Amino acid sequence: MTETLIPKAKKCGNCPPLVVPRRSYTPTRPSCIECVEKHLGAAYVLLTEAREGYAYR
Repeated sequence: MTETLIPKAKKCGNCPPLVVPRRSYTPTRPSCIECVEKHLGAAYVLLTEAREGYAYR
């Protein structure tokens, strides 16, 4: 039996709900500092891998 591992996004308990687009304008939603740090960390890893020549995404 082959199992596929699909990562499930965990919603941070501090994040506000998604914003509803209005008249072709989608306002940015405020994020909690934990989510911002997570995304900045992921971006840093990808930039480092690209600079060193072994990026995979």
